[in-house]
Amino acid sequence: MLFFTQTAPDIVILEVGLGGRLDAINIIDADVSIVTTVSMDHMDWLGDTRDAIGFEKAGIYRSEKPAICGDLNPPQTLVDHAQSIGAHLFLRNLDFSIQEKDGVWDWKGRDLQGATVELLDLDMPALPLQNAATAVQAILLSPFSVTEAHIRSGLCSASLTGRMQMLRLNDSECILDVAHNPESAAYLSSALSKLPPKPTHVVLGMLADKDIGEVLRALRLDVEHWHLVSLDTPRGATAKQLQAFFNDCAPNHLDKLTLHSDVPSALTYLSQHLSEQHRVVVAGSFYTVTDALAYLTSP
Repeated sequence: MLFFTQTAPDIVILEVGLGGRLDAINIIDADVSIVTTVSMDHMDWLGDTRDAIGFEKAGIYRSEKPAICGDLNPPQTLVDHAQSIGAHLFLRNLDFSIQEKDGVWDWKGRDLQGATVELLDLDMPALPLQNAATAVQAILLSPFSVTEAHIRSGLCSASLTGRMQMLRLNDSECILDVAHNPESAAYLSSALSKLPPKPTHVVLGMLADKDIGEVLRALRLDVEHWHLVSLDTPRGATAKQLQAFFNDCAPNHLDKLTLHSDVPSALTYLSQHLSEQHRVVVAGSFYTVTDALAYLTSP
């Protein structure tokens, strides 16, 4: 906060690290507050139901300020809290919506003055479409004048490190994605299904307190081989711990497992055994992707 005060930027975008209501970032009263989705994550801290988690996330909303939720099925606790404090709630498919068609999409919602806005034939973004739609609504509710041309340009150029990030591992296509909960794993699975089919090797490393079993179930991939890695962090799961989940969640893949001591070891092995005909997917945690990025971008 001191840095922002000293540099006085025009716009500050702050990401809540955990939940919302009790997160340190929540000391700031934002002009626009956004809950992208509500999924089962950080349950030790936020609760073990979507209602409990939704209430915690809704804690970032402010009275008389725009409060956006991009979840297609927002918990009633989130809606109730927004209404109880007098926030101006904007919900996906009620206040703003999208329609996909022939490789493009349309957006419809409202601006800060309450006028209806339609953006037609938008190019597909590199980011999840539901998040792009929510971001457009946030932009139009901000106190800044942003033109349609600016929005179109931003949607085309926006990217996020570690989210369907395309790199190369020698001759092989290598995709990095930080998917670490069931919702993000399902998105990854869907995004990969839209790519041309290739024999796929998955490098998976996860934190032990994540819902590993449900992530495996959500990763409905046609995987040629799994490369399980240990993460060298206090919360990190070992490769052997990950292996144990395959007995219940993916028993038909037990003969497709190789255990590695860490991410670099797995990628080194794959670089020596795969060709341009293969695809490598690195997923499961920010830690996993960070280690992969360091390996893939090192001189």
